[in-house]
Amino acid sequence: MRKGLDKAQLLARLDPLLTAAGMSRVYPEAPEPAAHTASLALAGLPPYDDVWAGDLGEMVALIAVASGARLTGADLVKRAQMLAERVAAMRNRVRAPVQALQLVVYEQPVPAQERDFVLEQARKVGLLPMARARVATWVFALAELALYASRFPGWPAPLGSTELRKLLMSPAA
Repeated sequence: MRKGLDKAQLLARLDPLLTAAGMSRVYPEAPEPAAHTASLALAGLPPYDDVWAGDLGEMVALIAVASGARLTGADLVKRAQMLAERVAAMRNRVRAPVQALQLVVYEQPVPAQERDFVLEQARKVGLLPMARARVATWVFALAELALYASRFPGWPAPLGSTELRKLLMSPAA
């Protein structure tokens, strides 16, 4: 049986996939407009392990990676709510649809009840269908080599759950 990945390996695997999709790491001095705008919009939120943003043509995409043994399902739901508020503000700033994906990395197997709670409760959609400010939360379980994802309409296919599963299951680093 194959041994699971660790968080550092997963983040290293995400880097080329996200870069190839046109996304950049978010930090205050980021030269890319989407990444810089995201850094301003996300200021003051609880820290994420890694944040990526990119203008993908018809929308701006944001990926925030969270992990930690102390993150509970309720914490993740609260983070998704705060992220949704910031995504809505960012949408007004860039005058384009903005969608965010909160990737939660668990190093241990995830109890089914907590996983289902996070996938259902930590999904936020803008009040108006035209607002298109959306946040989804997907769960990576590294010990199981599994990605648990809810449906996320409008999310770009190159960054979708199928591609992330391939990345997770790939034997190459």
